Amino acid sequence: MKPKLVLVRAGVKELLNCDGVSAAVEQIAAQTAQRAGDGYAAAAPHKTGQRVAVNVYPATREAAIDNLENDTLLKAVYR
Repeated sequence: MKPKLVLVRAGVKELLNCDGVSAAVEQIAAQTAQRAGDGYAAAAPHKTGQRVAVNVYPATREAAIDNLENDTLLKAVYR
């Protein structure tokens, strides 16, 4: 007989909003911005209601053009 796994929604939500996950997401975003190169930055983590999120974005005009032409952020995420 297979064991049954039951997820408690409140527990999952609490886990996705905890400080440890926030720190991990912030670290991954900083690494992604660094891999993308000069002109890219990561914003501070924020709560979306269901989880912690962070944005990595082109902070300069040159980086924005580079991202449009080369999909730099997409490539930085999957490196």
